[in-house]
Amino acid sequence: MKNLILFILFMLPSLCFAQQNDTLQSNWDFATEKDNIKVFTRSSDKSSIKELRILVEMNGNIDTLHNAISNAYGFTDWVYKCKSGAPLATPDGYTLSYIAVTDFPFPMSDRELI
Repeated sequence: MKNLILFILFMLPSLCFAQQNDTLQSNWDFATEKDNIKVFTRSSDKSSIKELRILVEMNGNIDTLHNAISNAYGFTDWVYKCKSGAPLATPDGYTLSYIAVTDFPFPMSDRELI
């Protein structure tokens, strides 16, 4: 059951984005590729900061992914610029709640994600 929920959790955004019309998908500009990681950018109507899209395909299994995502303390090992991570109380066994602090450069202050 846990595997099914995780599968749905990670496939749902893909399905939602697949429903967007082709013009939204086609205006991404290829920026770079390194180690089979492809980076795309595009301008935004809502901000002067460009949007970023990163595509990568990896081999692995759902248990490894679940363990990495469930261990908030381990975010500092693999999440870019993550200064700290900690789990928060969860109301049930299916909800994952955590806090992560991202290290932003001066003069900006660090950002918290809950």
